[in-house]
Amino acid sequence: MKTGRLLFGLMCGACVGAIGGLLFAPHKGSVTRKMITRRGEDYIDLLEEKFDDFLDTIDDKIGNVKKEVNGFVKKEKIKAHDINKHVKATLN
Repeated sequence: MKTGRLLFGLMCGACVGAIGGLLFAPHKGSVTRKMITRRGEDYIDLLEEKFDDFLDTIDDKIGNVKKEVNGFVKKEKIKAHDINKHVKATLN
C-alpha cells in the first residue's frame, strides 16, 4: 500500500514540475528548441574533435609499437644468424 502511494506522489510531483517548467519557461518553445539544437551540434562537434584526437593518439602509439617490434625482430634475426654461423663453424 505504501509503495502505491509513493509512486502516486512521484507521478504527481513530476506532473507539477513539468507544468511549472512550461509555465515559467524563459523563452518560447521554438527558441528553446533552437537553443537545444545548437548546443547539441556544439557537443557533437566537440565529441568528433575528441574522437579524432583519440584516433590520432592511438595511431601514433601503434606506429611506435610497430617500430619497436621491427627493431626487436631485426636484432633477433642478427643474433640468430650469428648463432647459426657459430654452430656451423663449430660443427665443421
